[in-house]
Amino acid sequence: MICHKCRLVGLLGGSFNPPHQGHIHISNLALKLFGLDEVWWLVSPGNPLKIEKPASFQRRYERAQSIIHNPRIRVSEFEYTYRIHNTFETISKLNHRYPDHLFIWLMGSDNLVQFDQWKNWDWIFRNIPIVVLSRTKSDLPGLASRAASAFSQNYIPSNLARNIACHEPPVWTLVKTPNIHVSSSQYRAKGLWNAV
Repeated sequence: MICHKCRLVGLLGGSFNPPHQGHIHISNLALKLFGLDEVWWLVSPGNPLKIEKPASFQRRYERAQSIIHNPRIRVSEFEYTYRIHNTFETISKLNHRYPDHLFIWLMGSDNLVQFDQWKNWDWIFRNIPIVVLSRTKSDLPGLASRAASAFSQNYIPSNLARNIACHEPPVWTLVKTPNIHVSSSQYRAKGLWNAV
């Protein structure tokens, strides 16, 4: 898996409903900690596990572009263009489309809690290095989750994970991040973002 000529890219998937400074913070952190060339925000057409309908793709995509000021963070229409709704399909298609890239999957520990509900979740673990970014309240439930337990032997401490992109999957780590007191659900709860 080691490829010195490959571009190292972190994939941050989600509804981005709405995108906010917390997304920017963890993207910048991932760029620094893992020596990534870029982070791609994969704005999803919709989350199969969420009942609530998000704002239109165009609105979420444009908002994401408007708040990013780092050229190494890119907003991607990949899932929308190919009408992809499941992460395993995204990863498979990206690997096929970009053979000269090494990807790592970035997600919050809140996602790890219910990761076993994602379609082909174990395939995802076996096919891409995973970086779980701390969301304080969900760290312990995440570490006790079915997915974390199933791949506990493949966990590496964050201080040894600098080159995680070059490890053969399955491999994953949990990175402690400064507590960011902002979330998309808070924006929606305060009426600062409506599904338009």
